[in-house]
Amino acid sequence: MDSETQIMDSDSQPMDDSWPEAENMVSELDYYDEEPPSPTPSFPPSGTGDRRPQLTLVDQQRLSLYILTQRDRPISSLETMKKFVESPDNVESRVEELNEQYSEDLDKLYTALAEEYMDEEDDRYYSFDANELPDKDSQASNAYWTKRDKDSDAPTVWDYAVEHTMSTYRTRMEEIRRQVATREMDERMAILDFPQSTEEYRQKPKDIQHRAARFLVLESDEEREKMLVAFDWTWSQVAPLKDEFQAN
Repeated sequence: MDSETQIMDSDSQPMDDSWPEAENMVSELDYYDEEPPSPTPSFPPSGTGDRRPQLTLVDQQRLSLYILTQRDRPISSLETMKKFVESPDNVESRVEELNEQYSEDLDKLYTALAEEYMDEEDDRYYSFDANELPDKDSQASNAYWTKRDKDSDAPTVWDYAVEHTMSTYRTRMEEIRRQVATREMDERMAILDFPQSTEEYRQKPKDIQHRAARFLVLESDEEREKMLVAFDWTWSQVAPLKDEFQAN
């Protein structure tokens, strides 16, 4: 058997003191007519627990060697790291990469398992000596075959390795889901935000300024009510800035 199978595997710009020309801002930014995102989904915990069998020291070493030699990951280049930092919200590519790694890990694991299994079966076949068996009806014979069957069915380091691979995948996928949920919650909170004064308005990011400006220049309460419903605002929430805008 070869060596591979011998071991286990604020964009805000400075503004003057005068009230911003909301009408001009809205006319220039019609593309900001976005819809609020859907509520943040919940992601229940996997609840699988640790089903991995206890390993002997020998099996622990075999598993460690397998992970080091068969599940190693090259260190990313500086260019790749920069690309990841600059686009941290590219969830689709991260999920695709994780699935590819998971599939690759399982392929290596099952290949090593199959090769080791065949080697062990060959060893058992060629080392079997019927002359050494006890009498068929003896108690020793029953004990022999019982132990042989028990050893064959016992959890092995392979069971541990499979569960370890699956557990790692679940953990990493859950982390991606948490990051997505956090990002969506931040986006939701940003949409719910509405400045309470001119000074606060000027300190907000551009997207929040745009939404507030669109609301302030609406000509009827019916149109304003639609925006209130769309972005979960309340009249009491928008009243301070609306009154200040109309007064100036």
